[in-house]
Amino acid sequence: MFTTVTTPPLPKPRKKILPKVSVAARIERGYYEDMVRIIDADDHFNRLGDFVREAVFEKIDRWKKDHPLGGPSAKK
Repeated sequence: MFTTVTTPPLPKPRKKILPKVSVAARIERGYYEDMVRIIDADDHFNRLGDFVREAVFEKIDRWKKDHPLGGPSAKK
């Protein structure tokens, strides 16, 4: 005879936790070499991922500013 034991559900966090995803992309070698040079020269960036993440945020913020009514959230 087997007994099934279920654990209680985890408590929900008080703060909203945004899900994170990993993204892989191929870029031209010259862009990669430029990124490495910038990261080595600038103390602001510790890792390649930090540089790419900030670049993505800047690009999205600029796009939203240029397209205030045409953003993805306006179409939902």
